[in-house]
Amino acid sequence: MRHTPGLRNLIDDFTEKVKAATEDIKVVLLEKHGAIQRECEAFKVQYDKEKAATQKASIAQCEQYRRVVKRVFKQSAALTTEADVTRATAEAQAACHELNTELMGIESTLVEFAHEAISTLDVRIEAVGNESRGIATEHFRNVEQLENNFFDAVTQLAANLLERLATEDGEDDDFLSDECRAILNDRLSNDVVVAAVAVAAAYVVYSYLSTPATPTHAPVSKAPSKEKPTGEPEVPQQRYFTLDELREFNGEGDKPIYIAIKGVVYDVSRRRDFYGPGEGYHLFAGREAARALAKMSFEPADLDNTDISDLNFMEKEILKDWVDKFTDYNSYPIVGRVLQQKDLTLDELSAYTVLPVYVALRGVIYDVTLGGLEHYGPNGGYKMFAGRDATRALALMSFDQENLDHPTEEGLTETQIKTLADWEAKFQSKYRVVGKVVASS
Repeated sequence: MRHTPGLRNLIDDFTEKVKAATEDIKVVLLEKHGAIQRECEAFKVQYDKEKAATQKASIAQCEQYRRVVKRVFKQSAALTTEADVTRATAEAQAACHELNTELMGIESTLVEFAHEAISTLDVRIEAVGNESRGIATEHFRNVEQLENNFFDAVTQLAANLLERLATEDGEDDDFLSDECRAILNDRLSNDVVVAAVAVAAAYVVYSYLSTPATPTHAPVSKAPSKEKPTGEPEVPQQRYFTLDELREFNGEGDKPIYIAIKGVVYDVSRRRDFYGPGEGYHLFAGREAARALAKMSFEPADLDNTDISDLNFMEKEILKDWVDKFTDYNSYPIVGRVLQQKDLTLDELSAYTVLPVYVALRGVIYDVTLGGLEHYGPNGGYKMFAGRDATRALALMSFDQENLDHPTEEGLTETQIKTLADWEAKFQSKYRVVGKVVASS
């Protein structure tokens, strides 16, 4: 098919612009891919260093144990009374137990480091991936605009040619009339297909670079994410909110707008037209709104009530739709969890093994969901401690059922009490207190 110079110029211009845009995006995405690789390499260096330190500490503990046992064996040759034998045996057993406790503590430190380092790496990779998806999405919007401009120009060219037919005695110009029909009925010539292939190539590059391989691990539970609009504020680090603390985030005075559903706190600030002061759904702002949303109620009795155990089938389905809307459709950022402060019996505590996850220590109940789900959640290495008072089990670094079922400090050695104190300090610095373990009534 022959082309008028005008159409040829339009095709060439469109093709060159798409190719240039594709080359630009390829360079940017390759840079993002390099950033991900550097994050993974830094993680490997950090992990290898921590692993080497762990091995060194383990060897040192074993060497210390070997020296103690060697000394006890030497002394045993000179033992003459049953009391001496009993004392030496007790010393050997204490050394063995201390070695076991120290090795488990070293292993625990390495496991916790690995979980936290992998979680940090996952967040960084996701941030780069989100940025890459945003860049690529903007690129495809630009290409789409180029396509629209191209087809508009082609249509205008066809109109101009038709006008030429009418005004320049072109009734007998077969080439002119055929060219008009070709433009209007078959606008995508082979040259345009070439440009489309260039767009497809950019998509392949984007798909490859935006799905990097990450270390295998049990992922933190999180909501699905979409591309992050350019210029959107950074999402704050997730934290716990009491119901009173949550009430402050109601959008008044330019404050952020947070809404909680089933314990998960979402930042809905970008929909001030919906949840902001004076708007139709402002009453849900700064609240745990699961019950009110399920019942579509603005009554104080539902707005101030966090209990959803008595919802009927339809209300549960409505609530599920709201959760899907917040997490999938709107992809509101998750900024934390609601901390429900209350005292619990051991039987009541046993229900908190999934979301949220509670662990008690010395009678104090901690919410370990944020920052501890990898360890104490259903797939964690310490899942046996979830929903329990783990006082004795952590002091002994033991998963024995007897120690899990009887959280007493009775009979603990000085070393074991120190181990327990270290765990308590770690919990106090990392997790929020829910309440206390109380006796069953």
